[in-house]
Amino acid sequence: MSVEVATLESEARVNPGAFAARVREAAQSLVASGKVVPGLTVGADGNARSWWWPLPSVTDRALIASLCFDGSIASQRRVAD
Repeated sequence: MSVEVATLESEARVNPGAFAARVREAAQSLVASGKVVPGLTVGADGNARSWWWPLPSVTDRALIASLCFDGSIASQRRVAD
């Protein structure tokens, strides 16, 4: 594990608020550039919920990668969730 990866993972554990702020900044960047689409899901109970799904492009790779602890699929899933 690289020092940078360890630092990111440690930051998320020790200071989840700082990591959440980084995620918000990434989301705001995608919204500001129009790289989102609306979505709607309906639960089993019939309640509907709207979402904004991010649509990052190849130019956003560094932004998305900066949120991942490492290149693993598990790390990418954590960021996606």
